[in-house]
Amino acid sequence: MTIIFNDRRSFGYRHKRQTAFAVLVLSFLTLIVFTIWHFSQERTVKIGRIALQSTEYVVKPGDFINTIAERQGAERELMIVANRSRLLAQFEHVCGRKSDQIRNNPSRKGLFCNDRYNRAYANTLLPGQTLDLPVAPVADSTMVAEIRKLPNGMITLLIDASSSMSDPHDLGAVINWITSIYATGREYQVMMYSDSSVYQVTDFGDLFVSPSGQKATTFEAIRTANKDAPGGIILVSDNEGEWPWFWDWRISLPPVIAHCLPGGVQADTNPGCRHAFEEIVDEAGGVLVVTD
Repeated sequence: MTIIFNDRRSFGYRHKRQTAFAVLVLSFLTLIVFTIWHFSQERTVKIGRIALQSTEYVVKPGDFINTIAERQGAERELMIVANRSRLLAQFEHVCGRKSDQIRNNPSRKGLFCNDRYNRAYANTLLPGQTLDLPVAPVADSTMVAEIRKLPNGMITLLIDASSSMSDPHDLGAVINWITSIYATGREYQVMMYSDSSVYQVTDFGDLFVSPSGQKATTFEAIRTANKDAPGGIILVSDNEGEWPWFWDWRISLPPVIAHCLPGGVQADTNPGCRHAFEEIVDEAGGVLVVTD
């Protein structure tokens, strides 16, 4: 006698397991395909050139950068960035002939021509001096959208302060980033770097921040800016600094919005900021912003 077991419940169970396994495999393959596609898409956005728009302001007795900005309804960072070169020149004009007893005296606590504070703008404005009063542009919608994608926390705007960044369009881009950050309501700080130093923009001017290396290259400036553990870094420059960067000193970076401006030096041994900025975005996450 032959006994045939027709256990439909057992068959249904096996069928459900096979279906679930097939769905799991399909989902896994879909995830792999999406991941490959996602990383194959270069996170690049384009922003047009915007020249700095400004009006002339004549310094009055008792004026400070802060009080001028407050009266004119401008952000102090806009005033400092737009006038940095002439403020530095004015500082040297006013303080250059002062003795070391005044400029580097440990017993002095005032800010006037006091190099111990490393604040170049202190109170060296003179009546009759002219400044650019920047006209804040409307916040750029693309910039605002990218800023809002950054994790919570303070944002560090890191600006190349080399001579090649004096073009009105470069300054316009920097002003636009400040305006766009302000529009999001995010907390932020402004840092600038040149061949020898990294500075944080303060109420009185530049506050020296020691770089972690011998020279304040772009990579070293990023390392220095990262010490405050910001939620994100916005890097604005028209060149990559010294190339190649030494990723052997790899650090954990937050997402970086790297804005590559045109006009920097580019030669056979200098790939320009786009190539270098693509690498940092690949390493840290974020987005490459280009202006043609």
